[in-house]
Amino acid sequence: LPGYESIGIVAPMLLALARFGQGLGLGGEWGGAALLATENAPARKRALYGSFPQLGAPIGFFFANGTFLLLSW
Repeated sequence: LPGYESIGIVAPMLLALARFGQGLGLGGEWGGAALLATENAPARKRALYGSFPQLGAPIGFFFANGTFLLLSW
């Protein structure tokens, strides 16, 4: 994504559009993943299996921030 110096006000607008698309994708996939995980889990482990899709986004954000910190150091 080009910076503000390159294309002006369009840069933050493109970033906002990309984040909006990311939110739509995450929101649309989250419920289906939890449903699929719990329905296909063994009866006594449904809660455990259902927790994995819920941890996906926070763990992904954690790794993304860690990668950013390593690359900007």
